[in-house]
Amino acid sequence: MRKTIFHSLVLLFFFSTGITHAQVAFNTTGYDSTGTGGLDGGQPANWIGGIAPGSYTGSMDAMWFMDFNTANESLLASTADALTKGAALDYALAVGPRGWRFSTAVPDTGRYHGMDFGLIHLDEAAQLTITLTALAPGLIPGMSFYSGWDTGSTWDRLVNYNNNGGTPVGTTGLTFLGNVAGTAGGSSIVYSTDTLAAGDYTLLIGGVAGISVTAANIAPASWPLQCLNPIRYGC
Repeated sequence: MRKTIFHSLVLLFFFSTGITHAQVAFNTTGYDSTGTGGLDGGQPANWIGGIAPGSYTGSMDAMWFMDFNTANESLLASTADALTKGAALDYALAVGPRGWRFSTAVPDTGRYHGMDFGLIHLDEAAQLTITLTALAPGLIPGMSFYSGWDTGSTWDRLVNYNNNGGTPVGTTGLTFLGNVAGTAGGSSIVYSTDTLAAGDYTLLIGGVAGISVTAANIAPASWPLQCLNPIRYGC
């Protein structure tokens, strides 16, 4: 499995009222410059650049945390942003080209070790618009969206998971809301939600093998995943 550095993530947030202090924080625990360790985003977390998700008690890895509470807010999670917030010079966000979907023969199956995992918190009911764009020509982006944060202790980065429903293997407290995937390398995908209740949400992202995918609960949607420079991930 190869892992590909992605340069930036943009998550657009539309909110009914205006409060301040929306922010992005990065977990630098376990990252290494080769991407082979599979420990990035691990526990105990070392959050930089913003407040930590203090109520997160799960064992699932988490690379970044977005805390939304401002009307019409657009937040950016990127390698460049993490570096300005004190991450090591060799720090990078990264995904594998077959993490979200490993094979066209089993289109609903992905592999955690080639993925990134993000935590999202909404202070109030809101709609999210996500646009995910792969810049690497061979990378097809895919993502699955869940309500809740992991509250369990059985997370295992080296197992497969169902990208199209249910609770991700090894987690507790996550409910599948929808997914979307691209059909060509270097493509953009969009995902938008109906009004979500205030609370916690989780986003799983990775690459997609092949050129088609079965998707569920897809609304018109928006978030860029920008990817550069393949590196060895391991597996």
